[in-house]
Amino acid sequence: MDDEEEFGAAITIGSETTEAEKEFEKVLEQMRESEGLKLYTDVYTKLYDSYYKMKEENFKHQERISYLQGKLGRYDTVVSEYLTEISDSAKTIEQLRAEIDEARSLADAMHSRELAGVESLETMKKTVARLEKELDARKKAGDDDAGATSAVKEKEKFEKEKARLQGELDGATHRLTNALSYIEELEQRNTHAEESIAKLEEQLEEADNNSVRQNRLVEHLKSENNLMKSEVERRGATIGSLNDKLSRTEKFLERRDKQLKDMGMKLEQAQLEQEAASTKAAQLRDQLDNTNAEFDKTKQTLINTSKELKNTIDDGNRLRNEVSKLTKTGLQHMKKFQLLEQAKAGVETDR
Repeated sequence: MDDEEEFGAAITIGSETTEAEKEFEKVLEQMRESEGLKLYTDVYTKLYDSYYKMKEENFKHQERISYLQGKLGRYDTVVSEYLTEISDSAKTIEQLRAEIDEARSLADAMHSRELAGVESLETMKKTVARLEKELDARKKAGDDDAGATSAVKEKEKFEKEKARLQGELDGATHRLTNALSYIEELEQRNTHAEESIAKLEEQLEEADNNSVRQNRLVEHLKSENNLMKSEVERRGATIGSLNDKLSRTEKFLERRDKQLKDMGMKLEQAQLEQEAASTKAAQLRDQLDNTNAEFDKTKQTLINTSKELKNTIDDGNRLRNEVSKLTKTGLQHMKKFQLLEQAKAGVETDR
């Protein structure tokens, strides 16, 4: 029953892993789409193929074990039927032996009663013969009728007792004959039952041998199945570890996808900004062209203005020089005027 439960549990586990395998295949397809995970994808693919092959072999072994367990169950049923039949036959034999013993006891009792009856009958015969002799003797001796009558009555009494005992003896003999026939029949039935038991024991021994062979085969398959289970568990542990790595890789891919999405959004934003910047740059370029044109004009104007300014500066320098000269001349004239004023003042003072 435990083996059947283990087999059922294995089938249940196999069915439950189907969804996980589908999910694994889905993730594997997603990994194949990423060039950076090609090495992991190849390793996971080989491990999955090995696991699936091991799972198919394990399933075949489970089917073989199930078939042998069914066959062994049929052998167990046959053996149980043989054992039940042997037990029933043994009970029948015990019953027949009890009946034989009872019949023998009854036959012995009847034989004892027959012997006792025969002895009583012989005694009666002797008594009747004795009474007949006494009656004849009395008749010859001329005894009185009373004694003869008494002897006759006693003789009749013994004759009746003799007849009764003879009847009982005949009945006992008949019953003894029937009992002996019944005992013989029971012994024949016992012999047939013992022969049937011998045949059943041979069949049981053969069934036991077959059962031993089947048990050895089942044990061998169980051993192989245990090895397969250990291998599957080891592969399962490896796959579990790889699944953990795959889970971490998936999380890493999710983070990367999120980062890529963020980068994509930022790239789109940057593209929009770039387009806006390009538009702005075009506008600025136009403005720059206009500004350059204005600058060229302004530059030319500046050049012209510089020339004019230079000329103006030159004129200013000439004017400055002339002003300087005039200033010096004015100072000289001022000094002369002051001297004249002083002289004038002195003259007026002298007056």
